[in-house]
Amino acid sequence: MLSAAAAGLLGPLLYRVDPDVTSLLDRLRPPLFFGGTIEHPLGTDQLGRDIASRLLRGARISLLVSLSATTISAILGVALGLISGYRRGRIDDVIMRVGDAQLSMPFLVLAISVVAVLGPGLTNLILILGVAGWIQFARIVRAETLTVSHREFVEASRAVGARDGRILFRHVLPNVTASIVVMATFQFAQMIVVESSLSFLGLGVRPPTASWGTMISDGRNYIQVAWWLTTVPGAVIMFVVLGANLFGDWLRDRLDPHLRNLD
Repeated sequence: MLSAAAAGLLGPLLYRVDPDVTSLLDRLRPPLFFGGTIEHPLGTDQLGRDIASRLLRGARISLLVSLSATTISAILGVALGLISGYRRGRIDDVIMRVGDAQLSMPFLVLAISVVAVLGPGLTNLILILGVAGWIQFARIVRAETLTVSHREFVEASRAVGARDGRILFRHVLPNVTASIVVMATFQFAQMIVVESSLSFLGLGVRPPTASWGTMISDGRNYIQVAWWLTTVPGAVIMFVVLGANLFGDWLRDRLDPHLRNLD
């Protein structure tokens, strides 16, 4: 995951090939190890655009969308989860019922429905994914808050007259941060898949802007004669998502005291 972020940030500075330049004389060139040339190490697409440069540009877009959407989801979900778990009662019931209603519809289907109404585009995509992903954070933070809010140090703060806001941000939030960080890594991986799926369907990033999903969509009609058009960006998505999930598992093992004591 970190290598993908570095490639997205530094790759275009080191690999100075314009991803939008077309050359029909160079169209459908195979990757270097399959008879291609060093000028296009990962081959070219149906318009002669360099696959490697488009992957690097697409990394910026996909990672920007995923990171921004995850941040928005975390802010909304953590805030609502803290309120729900700490206040309980009717507020808790309303927040959780809204979340249950949202969870009743698959995440990708919900995102497709909203994007179809509001229209594609980078800003709309980030906002839609960010708002749609809050419930995962809220449920985890709520569960942790229900436990932490009954501990002795919280009761002691209430006894000395501490306000609810101070208790939440000074005592409760630091004790649920580990779960938030771990959840964010898994949410980040999910956002990459959803963004790529929406872009593949034409509801995400608009062409000619390079995106991993649009690259797969553009190459699906040439899969029998130019397999690299879909295989290369598909493999990149697979490895980035796998890396994010493995990183999340590692963080969970390191941050969870119960798992750490088993080592």
